[in-house]
Amino acid sequence: VSADIAPAGATDLHLTTGSTVTATAGGVAVTGLAIEAGGTVNFTAASTNVATVAVSSPGNTVTFTEADGFAIGTVDGVPGINVGASTLTLNAGGAVTQTAAITAAGLELLGTGPYTLTLATNDVDTLAANTGDAVSFRDADDLTVGAVTTVGLTTSNDNVSLQTGGPLAINQPVALGPGAL
Repeated sequence: VSADIAPAGATDLHLTTGSTVTATAGGVAVTGLAIEAGGTVNFTAASTNVATVAVSSPGNTVTFTEADGFAIGTVDGVPGINVGASTLTLNAGGAVTQTAAITAAGLELLGTGPYTLTLATNDVDTLAANTGDAVSFRDADDLTVGAVTTVGLTTSNDNVSLQTGGPLAINQPVALGPGAL
């Protein structure tokens, strides 16, 4: 995407390719954005503004930046965000919630937040964050606080809540100021 896209009269936009999706110069403004890609997804244009996002790109790194808050949900039949054994980076200028699961080996949370990702069906192996607000995350099985480009968990004096269906390992620093873990 090389220029901003805001399709008149369109509620949802569904991008499908067997290759990569890059949106660094232009963003998308729609209610729902679905991306199915056979390669890396690098959706970092600051002008992107969607209400709900869904991405299927198993085995590929996905980076998604959004101007304000958004929900991870189902858009045009694509449920949640699935990068399989790869990493997912979310960078939001507002609140991020979910109605569909995240599947990733590594999850990095950046930006303003807060992040409320509390579905019991999330399946992430390693979590890292550097946000300006609280983080609540629930995982189906074991979870490690580690390095996913960002190292450990950092908030601007806000709470972090982690709930797992298995062991929780804290292998990197947690810096919350007066916030609680």
